[in-house]
Amino acid sequence: MRFVQFSDVHLDSRLGGKLGLPEEKRAVLAEDLRQCVSRACDEASRFEARLMLVPGDLFDFETVRIETARYAAEQFSTIPDVHIFIAPGNHDSLCPGSPYLPDSGVLWPDNVHIFRSESFESVIVDDLGCSVTGLGLAHSGTSSRLLETRISRPAMPVSLLVFHGSRDFGRPPEKETVLPFTDAQLLAQGFTYAAIGHYHEHAAILDQDDKVRAAYSGCTMGRGVDESGVKVVLKAAIDSEGTVQLQTQELAPRRVISACVDVTGALDTATINYRLENALASTGARDSDLIDLRFTGRAPLSLSDLLSSIVPTGEYFHFNSDASSVVPDYDLDVIASDSAASTVRSAFVRELLARRQAADTDDEKNTITHAIYYGLAALDGRTPEPRCED
Repeated sequence: MRFVQFSDVHLDSRLGGKLGLPEEKRAVLAEDLRQCVSRACDEASRFEARLMLVPGDLFDFETVRIETARYAAEQFSTIPDVHIFIAPGNHDSLCPGSPYLPDSGVLWPDNVHIFRSESFESVIVDDLGCSVTGLGLAHSGTSSRLLETRISRPAMPVSLLVFHGSRDFGRPPEKETVLPFTDAQLLAQGFTYAAIGHYHEHAAILDQDDKVRAAYSGCTMGRGVDESGVKVVLKAAIDSEGTVQLQTQELAPRRVISACVDVTGALDTATINYRLENALASTGARDSDLIDLRFTGRAPLSLSDLLSSIVPTGEYFHFNSDASSVVPDYDLDVIASDSAASTVRSAFVRELLARRQAADTDDEKNTITHAIYYGLAALDGRTPEPRCED
């Protein structure tokens, strides 16, 4: 039995963030996201899949347009022989007005089953000899550990679980906790395979015999600097013994590529351009990609002012650079003690260095360091640029 799994498309979500995308490029990315759904359906046909598992966040409820939800439904209707199961997540939850609800004005085709219960329910797929169990989040999320107790299901040769949840191991700090679980709790349920959504990086969960028992497909396409790299959907096959074989498939037409260039020691823009080209070459960036470049290190004032004008020779869909992490090549100790320095400038640095020395935490020390460079920029007649935090 073959199936395709994808989630976290976030149709009609806000795009770009720190990438600084103009409106016309955000429109292109929005269409790219829509095409990911279409391409997933095409891939299911090519792969001869009989199931499609979508564990949540197909769209963003706060911003989704009714025509976008209808577009997704229409794409699913193009593969009528594929059983599609959707388990709504925290961003496409079953709150009032959801396109998943019967009175929403969206007609989901007969081959689509949307889990609309807040407790686990099962559907038997007779022609495939399997059951699919899932639930839908009715609001932004739940912190209940529903996998602590056994989930009932029909006795079938293959049993699949579909849900949107937070694996305790490796939870990204910015991620809302929804349906938290441990690997042990999930594996103890005994499902043949679990399709999980919520985390935006692909990851598989293995049992004690190193067999795949669950996986996050990750998001289908990067939408900002926090979703860089290759994004995939999963193609899987389950054999007669219940062994699951996973394949990854990239469907998105472009990637977000993050790169870093250290400018320390560079004395001219030609040197920085050389380092920039090498950094981009190492990432495998393509013309269709979005480039997020971070300049780091120390640079003379005369050079740091030019960093924002440095661009790669290649033509990319979008290029954004950030030089706010570059430290001006000031010798703070010399400025603080130099009698030739202006009284205000020297006293300012001396006072803040003393405060930094007395600070109790690294956060305080970093804040004071930023303040020193903001102050020096202002005293030197330069426009202070917002400094970036990792």
